[in-house]
Amino acid sequence: MAVSNKCKSIFIETVKFVIVGLISFAIDYIAFLIFNRIIFGQDGGEHTVLTTAANIIGYCVGVIVNYFLLRIFVFTADYQRENGKGAKALILFILSSIIGLILTVVFTGVFMYLYEMIDLSRFNSLFLESDSLGKITATFLVTIWNYLSKKLFIFK
Repeated sequence: MAVSNKCKSIFIETVKFVIVGLISFAIDYIAFLIFNRIIFGQDGGEHTVLTTAANIIGYCVGVIVNYFLLRIFVFTADYQRENGKGAKALILFILSSIIGLILTVVFTGVFMYLYEMIDLSRFNSLFLESDSLGKITATFLVTIWNYLSKKLFIFK
């Protein structure tokens, strides 16, 4: 059974979205760790206002990178490029990103709390601290929102 060109196109677009998302997340995550651990001096085990600030900074850096990569590599069809242009598209992108940020901050806090209850400190690893795992888990969940909001409202 042959797969239609539209299905192939959606699959390729989704794969590109995931790759761009991974790049954006890596930048977001590195910025988060730099601010949370180095600049703010947090130990990674307790959720503080500074952890939230680091989360917001990292997310914003990731969103800026994501915006440009999505326009260049993912939503490349002529109609998508046209729909992704202009002030309206930028405002929608920013609004959807703000919702994504709120979800990320809330989910990170919730998952940090849950991971702190498990007490991962015995593993003594940068990537197994509750802030790292909370951020990674939150990002995985928010990725669904990010794809749908960009695809349905901006690059439709």
